[in-house]
Amino acid sequence: MKRLAFFLTSILLAVFVSVAHAAPQAYVLAQGSKVEFFYSSGPEPTRGTFPITGADIVVDLENVRRSRVDVDVSTARVRVADPFGMVALKGEDMLNTGRYPTARFQSRRITRTRDGAQIEGDLTLKGIRVPVVLQAIFLRKSTAPVDNSELILRVSGEVSRKAFGITGFPNLVKDMIRLDFVVNIARPI
Repeated sequence: MKRLAFFLTSILLAVFVSVAHAAPQAYVLAQGSKVEFFYSSGPEPTRGTFPITGADIVVDLENVRRSRVDVDVSTARVRVADPFGMVALKGEDMLNTGRYPTARFQSRRITRTRDGAQIEGDLTLKGIRVPVVLQAIFLRKSTAPVDNSELILRVSGEVSRKAFGITGFPNLVKDMIRLDFVVNIARPI
């Protein structure tokens, strides 16, 4: 009985020490990060992408409230399949990329959910800051190290384009735009 008690105490102590020493970890942006967006202009949604150009991300998998996400996106480098659509997206009544070549998302509060995390933050687009609530999950590629040094942060949600003054083509493009951030991150070496 003493051996079992010692064994259980050792396990609990090891778990406590590992959790007590768990701390938020800084991550840097890795290759392949992007924001996909989907908008309806017909029977099938149209997809486009923005490259993520910078990120300040801190992750604490034990206590997600101590995590933070700050992501910069190049709206000037928007890509959609239709070349006319791409020119229209960069125009003044859409993204106005000549004046506003970047967008930014900054988290204010992150809370754990049953399936991942909820991120409350501010999305700034065309110089207009709008509070948004996004859903997030942390993933690891099957080929990544098991020490969580390489992660994928997948963030999704919807925003109103009118809230950002994006009013072009109201008869063709619906108001709600679905966002899907795929942020590849790694701990600095």
